Amino acid sequence: MHEISDMLAGLTDEAGTEGFLQNPFESTLHEIISRNLHVDVMNSILSGMVGDVRDFEIFTSGAFFNIVSLGDLDLTLVRYKQITKYIYSSPIAYSQAQISPGFSRVATYRLADDEPLADIFDPGRTIERVQILTTTPGQVFSKTYESIVDLAGFDTLPTMYLRLSAPPRGGYEWAFDRDTLAAKRYSTIYLAESNLCAIFDVLGEVGDAASEDYLERYTAHSHHFVRWKAVQSLAALNPARAFPIVCRLQDDAHPDVRAAAKTALSSCILTAG
Repeated sequence: MHEISDMLAGLTDEAGTEGFLQNPFESTLHEIISRNLHVDVMNSILSGMVGDVRDFEIFTSGAFFNIVSLGDLDLTLVRYKQITKYIYSSPIAYSQAQISPGFSRVATYRLADDEPLADIFDPGRTIERVQILTTTPGQVFSKTYESIVDLAGFDTLPTMYLRLSAPPRGGYEWAFDRDTLAAKRYSTIYLAESNLCAIFDVLGEVGDAASEDYLERYTAHSHHFVRWKAVQSLAALNPARAFPIVCRLQDDAHPDVRAAAKTALSSCILTAG
């Protein structure tokens, strides 16, 4: 692990994040793979475990396993097991190399109107396919912040990659329909805020009076989707308590929250009780 950390430290000192965008560090990925350093790191992790797998700290969830983080760079194992329902944008730049056997296919897309994505959802946004690439083990593929890459849309799965990524620019990813290529929804890439919203959903069904107090605190959260989810869960528990908050959120800084608040009031979803 120390060897990879030293390599990443050298890259950060030499080029920084902006340098990453101009030089995707393909040679670094090639060296890590050719010397099997990523396997050495995982062997080291297993050797340090004390019996029970529950003692093992998972750094990232699902199909993403973070091997090394240093400064602005992350080295991650990424595994795609099946075709996903949507094509996802991602506000990160990375270089990655396939490490599983066989070949895989990668599709790249661009926004139809060339306008950057923001944290305000617009169902009118669409994407266009640019090209389909075929990758083989050890071949490096790079993604810019602006490009949209689909790694889970072909029957060549499952496929595993080793990815070297720069920090995100923005906190949201958009999901586009595979057939129409139209925007369907967007969500945060931040795990902590996602977990908060999951807790809110549960409390909206089984919470108690103490839950109402906590939920009300989060109606002023800095992330717009967190504060609106907190209001929704509070309304499920105590509509009368949520009513004045929803009234206030008609003047929220984020247009999605303002629209949702006005809809909730105009459709009589919430009343003063």
